[in-house]
Amino acid sequence: MKRKHKGRADIWIRVIALIATLATIGAVAYVQFSGTGSKLEEAVTNLESGITTPSDSGTEPAPSDDAEEASSSYSGFFPIIDESNPVDKSYFEDAVFIGDSLLNGLKLNTEIGTVADWLVNDDMTVGSAERISISTPSGSTTLMDALAAKKYAKVYVMMGINDLTAPAKDWAAQYEELLADIAKAQPDAIMYVMAVMPASEQAVARRESLGVQNIVAHNQALFKVLWANGYYYLDTWGQFADLHGYLASEDNTDGIHLTTAKYKEMYDYICGRTIEA
Repeated sequence: MKRKHKGRADIWIRVIALIATLATIGAVAYVQFSGTGSKLEEAVTNLESGITTPSDSGTEPAPSDDAEEASSSYSGFFPIIDESNPVDKSYFEDAVFIGDSLLNGLKLNTEIGTVADWLVNDDMTVGSAERISISTPSGSTTLMDALAAKKYAKVYVMMGINDLTAPAKDWAAQYEELLADIAKAQPDAIMYVMAVMPASEQAVARRESLGVQNIVAHNQALFKVLWANGYYYLDTWGQFADLHGYLASEDNTDGIHLTTAKYKEMYDYICGRTIEA
């Protein structure tokens, strides 16, 4: 798979910014989740445990054992993309989007719905992705058959909201296998993987698996998989979670899916974080 890797010079700046963001969410959530704050802090620490910050001298320190293990296959690679000048819709003419109903909403509510190819099924999970039926303009197919039939320069993947009853580590391991199969089918494509989205507080009350701590844990496990394999991470969770880790009531239609305005914001977000093909 072709992967455009950035130099290591600014990696630690991005690491510190990421840790600061997660730490802020963790600190605020500690107040919100009185009595369970320690669990959320532990979840936030899961990602930090694989990252060592620079020393005061400004030199890059040796990575921790976990960080070395995560990044050993792709030296110098870091999965978070710096924000850049936004691309226009033509960037997605050779792209395919793979995922569940949350990704289908992006198709239905933005201008790339008729530009890119979409291999989506509202009920798709990491476990069912390779066997579930997918409707396309040319008929019903499966994910791997569709990927075998056409080559793409960019692959976007978003799923997980239907998988959250699975332990984060097990889910991430299964996701890693799925991404490897996609990469094998599209060896020259840039792989973008979108984070599991936040849910509203009301949705969490109805469905415990949508809890903030659980989604954070899944995203952190996913982040490590992407770092280890050279795939890019789009932090759609951080883009839409409020200071308590929820999806704001005015931003969703049913506790999970975004409003049209917020799907357009998601589109703007991914347009501003791309790698040259």
